Amino acid sequence: VVVVVLFVFLSFEKEMDGGDDSVYMNPWGADDELGRITERSLEEFALKKKQLEEEKEKGELERNEMQKKESQKDEKMDKKQREEEAERKLRRQRETQRRHRSRSRSKERSSRRRKSRSRSRERSHRRKRRSRSRSRNRHRNRSRSRSRDRDGHRRRHHQHRHQDRRDDRERRERRRQRSRSSSPLEERRQRHRHRSPAEKKKPVISSQTKEKKEGDTLAVLFKFNASQLADRFLEVWSTDTSSSRVKNLVETFDETSFKSHGLIRWEELFTAKELKTSFEATTPWAAKASKRLYIESANKDDPTYSLDFYKQREGPCFSQKGYELFPPTNNLAVLYKEMNSKITDIYVAEDVEGIAISDDIEEDDIVSSTAGMKAFDIMLRPGGLTSVNITKHFNDYDKIVSLN
Repeated sequence: VVVVVLFVFLSFEKEMDGGDDSVYMNPWGADDELGRITERSLEEFALKKKQLEEEKEKGELERNEMQKKESQKDEKMDKKQREEEAERKLRRQRETQRRHRSRSRSKERSSRRRKSRSRSRERSHRRKRRSRSRSRNRHRNRSRSRSRDRDGHRRRHHQHRHQDRRDDRERRERRRQRSRSSSPLEERRQRHRHRSPAEKKKPVISSQTKEKKEGDTLAVLFKFNASQLADRFLEVWSTDTSSSRVKNLVETFDETSFKSHGLIRWEELFTAKELKTSFEATTPWAAKASKRLYIESANKDDPTYSLDFYKQREGPCFSQKGYELFPPTNNLAVLYKEMNSKITDIYVAEDVEGIAISDDIEEDDIVSSTAGMKAFDIMLRPGGLTSVNITKHFNDYDKIVSLN
């Protein structure tokens, strides 16, 4: 018994003095079944702990990979959603324009119907009044007096009655001729009959030909550059509320070859065919440029360019997505191209660098910006500037004080 007690005491002392904690020391000897079970359980515990740590690390790696894949998928979905949203907005704009056009056409048709109905009613009323007045005149002018001739027979004044009827017929014929609207072909034939031989030799010049010749003459006498045309367009767009507003807007553009493009990728947004209907479907708002860079060359035959920057809700109806029915909600950079005193092309992009809202901007900043470099790339391509001598004019309209 003493020996066993000493052995147990020495083993516990050794373990307390710095023995290996991970090794289980059986005080009852190697033949103890309980000690062997304890050692196996400790080994299994360590093995399971190691396996759990490995599984945890593997799960963390898998979660990181899944998060990366989901983030990439979200980025792709966000890009796709943005593109779909832009397409839906463009479709909504086109649908709104189509509804405006159909509504205006229906209004015109209904007004024409009302006018035709009113004219037909007036004609019917006039016919009734004429027929009533003629019947009254016939009864009023009919002579009921009787007289006797030399033989003593009574006779009616048929001669006067026939004369009155003849006068009525002539009067009715004259009224009918005045009220009858002859066709343009018949009017032309009548004028041709009554003209003298000297007048027949003179060529007939229509009013449209006269206006076109006068417009060509004015274009030759007064040449407008891109900056002047942009100012004219913004002035009419912002202040003109008359019935000739659309006509005044269209006059600043080339109605045969005008196109609107994107400034970055040069994609075509809309053409001159949609210009008039788009102007008719839009209500005006105040538009003004914040900064402008005007470019021209020494060659007079070259086009001129005006690079304008607009703050949000102060830009015109053009944007990088196409035609806008409402004030644009972002800053814009718009390049106007002038040829033969008409705006032939417009290039639009979003002002991502914030030049329109910056207070300290110089000419070199605009030239070195993304919009400026894209604009000069367009100017130096075929159909643009041919002369090396280029002149630039920069204006910061936010710093110009207006005297009111």
